[in-house]
Parts: sequence; structure tokens; C-alpha cells
Amino acid sequence: RREEVRLLSARSTFQPFEDRPERWERSEEVCAVCLSELRRAKCFQLPECGHNYHALCVASAFQIQQLCPLCRTAVSDGTCMEVARSLFAGAGVAGARFAAELLTELAQRQRTVDDALSLEETINAMRRAAKQGDDSKIPMIAAVLQSSENSSGDAEIELRIAAVQALRALVPAFPAAWPGWQAVRGLLQSVSLEDTEEELRLAAIQALKEVSRRDARDEALFVARSILEDRNGSRELRLAAGALLQAIAGPSDFEVARVALLALDERYSCSLRTHAAHALRSCAGPRGAAPWLVLEVARIAARSEWPEARCEAVNLVGQIEDFGGEGMIALAAALEDKHDEVSQAAVHAIASLWPPEPGQASCQALQALLLVLGQPERAELRCEVLLVLPRLVGRGISEAAAAVGVALADSDVSVSNAAAQALRKMSLRGDRALQDILLQHISRPDPELCKVCVELLGLIFERGSDGERALIALRDGPDEDLASVANSALRR
Repeated sequence: RREEVRLLSARSTFQPFEDRPERWERSEEVCAVCLSELRRAKCFQLPECGHNYHALCVASAFQIQQLCPLCRTAVSDGTCMEVARSLFAGAGVAGARFAAELLTELAQRQRTVDDALSLEETINAMRRAAKQGDDSKIPMIAAVLQSSENSSGDAEIELRIAAVQALRALVPAFPAAWPGWQAVRGLLQSVSLEDTEEELRLAAIQALKEVSRRDARDEALFVARSILEDRNGSRELRLAAGALLQAIAGPSDFEVARVALLALDERYSCSLRTHAAHALRSCAGPRGAAPWLVLEVARIAARSEWPEARCEAVNLVGQIEDFGGEGMIALAAALEDKHDEVSQAAVHAIASLWPPEPGQASCQALQALLLVLGQPERAELRCEVLLVLPRLVGRGISEAAAAVGVALADSDVSVSNAAAQALRKMSLRGDRALQDILLQHISRPDPELCKVCVELLGLIFERGSDGERALIALRDGPDEDLASVANSALRR
């Protein structure tokens, strides 16, 4: 790791020139900060160690730490003053700005050569660089972060968090060809997984999420997988790992999908399951484009020991499967789940996948829905089925209409009302099976049920049928309310 510190602070630092060389070989004629030739700009030799740099580059480095970027030798305030004065002599507008900042800092601190750079000064310098978008400070900020990795105490932790936050702000705008980019990614990965302070780990994960769009997908995936595989990790870390997965997910990304499936099978964190579902939707692409992923999600819907995870998996199948696809069979099986939340989600998922021309999978799903209507102990689920059936089968499916007709006489008022609403949309004139069921209900002593059945008979009876004769008898009967309803039904 100490070698990586040198890489960040010396050989892999930012190069501000447009035409920097693509490949660099170590040479005494190259500035170790920007990696371009020394002869290209005004130079300065540090008297403490003898290393040469561009004056502008070393001034930038001194704003973070007063150390030689190569050998880490302490540099005196007097040397900093000489660097600043040399910049005023002919380094241009940018050089004058750096020099003015450096001189101002030295004057405000009124420091002596023997004073050490305080943590507060370093933190403020990094925050100022992030606020100003000064990406030339990235190498020094990364060096500060890694060189203090064994530090402890509130102030040192604050220093490292400030370094991570500065990297998070600056790296997304950093030149893609910078040689130290890989080392920064590795540094964020290391802090995310190995640091003892959770607050710093969370900051590093968030920074990795921000820079993951810049070719940091592998590091982000490794961090997310490592955290999610540890079931004993904190809720906050697992949630941050889920957000990281969502940020890097893309179509047909099998590796990300595998890790997201771990997060989907989560009991306690609804937010983590939501992140996982978003990631899996991104990996799935258009409906029906990832049948392998549908099967994996369906396994969670069937086998997870957590009802919350099963419910999320059922919803996800309804979002990524193709219309009428084989995933409907898995959803039909989920109707039997003992938790109403899961079975109700399956009802709506089936409805969302219903195709214009039902196939084998759709027919199996319809049979499962009709079987639900015969389960008297699940009133809420039967209401959900009755609400969606008219949209699925329309008019003319006698088997479905007959099953709904039976539900008319249910002891639960909500189920009975839902069945009546469904039949008004599903009934077809001439449906003899439904007519027979309605005639049976009319003979019951429940007056409200009789009125509903008489109204529905008006929608389906044919002239000369038993239904018409029953309506005529009711119209001429002694019950005035029922006679009025029967009269209206006959007029239809």
C-alpha cells in the first residue's frame, strides 16, 4: 500500500497539458507531479531534497501538504515563499493565482518553519479544492487518504472523510486518460471494505458510486458483492451496497444480476429490496429479453423464507416477463402462498402479463384464479380476483362467469358485491350455466341477493327461457320491490 501512495503522489499525478504523452518512462527530465517534460514550463528545485518540479505543479501540491511529492521530505515555509515568488515572475494567470493563494495561506497562518500543517488546515484545503473544482489536487488528496489509513481519533477520521468527499466531487470530471485513475479506484475499494470506521466506509461507497460511471464497474461490483454476501453486515452498509448495484446495473449484466438476487432475498430492509429490484429491471432489459433472470426471480418467489422477499419477486416477475410468458405459471403457483400480501401481488402480476390471445400459460393462470374463488377463508384475495377477472376474460367465458356467480351468495358482503360488479361486465345473453346459478340464488331468503340476481338475469335471459318465466312470475308476485326490479329486467 505504501508503494501505491508513491504512485498516487508521484508518478500517477494529474497532467494539465492537452498533449501529455500516453506512455511515460521515469526520467529526471520529467515533472513527477504532471508527468510532462520539465522544459515545458518554469521549474523549481527543492533545496531540502534536490528534486525538480514545475513551479506551478509543486505550488499546487504544497496547498495540500508541505512535503516533497516524491520523497515526502518536509518543506519549509521559506521554500514555499520562494516557489510563490518564482510564480509571480512569469507563470501566467494560473500561476499567479496559485501563488496568491499560497502566500495568503502562509500569511494568515503566521506559521514558522518548525510548525506542522494542522489537520484543520488540510481539511479546509481539500474542501476548498472540491468546491472550486480544482482537479489538480486529486493526487495529493488520494495520498492524504491512504497515508493516514492507520490513524484514529475524531480529527483523523474527519480528515479521511473530507478526502473521500473531495474525491467524490472531483473524480467524475477528471481526465479519463490519467494514469492514476486505477489507483484511485483501488483506494476507494480498499476503504469501502477494510476500514474500521463505518462512517468512512459509507462515504467511500458513495464516492465509488459517483465515479462508477467512469470505468469503475468492477470495483463497485466487488464491493457490493462482498458486503451483501456478509449477512452480518450493518443495515446501512448493505443499503449503500444496494444503491451501488443499482448505479452500475445494465442490460444483460449477468454478474450484477447475480449479486442483486442476493439483495432481493432480504427480510428486513424494504429499501434494499427496492434497490435490488431496480438493478434487476435494468439487467433484464425489455420485457421477455432475459428468460434466465425470470426463472431466477421466480425461484425466490417460490422458495424464499421471507414473505417480503417473495412479494417483491412476484412483482418483479410481472415487470420483466413477456406477455403470456412462462412466468405466469410461477405466478399461478404464488396464488397459493399463505401470506395474502404475496398472493394478492400474484393476482395483479398475472393481470399485468395477460396477453391479447391467451395461450397455455394464461389458461393455467386463469384456472388458478378461479380456484381461489372457492377458498372461503381468503375473502380479501377473492375480492382482488373478482376485480381483475372482467379485464382478463371479458364476456362470453361461461366457466369464469359461473364461478363468479357462485360467489354472489358468499357470506362476506365485500365478496358478494365484488362478484355482482364483475358479472355486470362479464355476463353474456344466453349463458345458460350462469342463468341456472342465478335462478338458484333467487330462491334464497336474502332479499338483497334476490334483487341483484334479478337484475343480472335481465342481462342474460333469452325469450322463452326459464329465466324469462322466472322474471314474469316475480313481476306479478306480491313483493312490490322485487316486482319493480323484475319489471325493469324484463324491459331490457
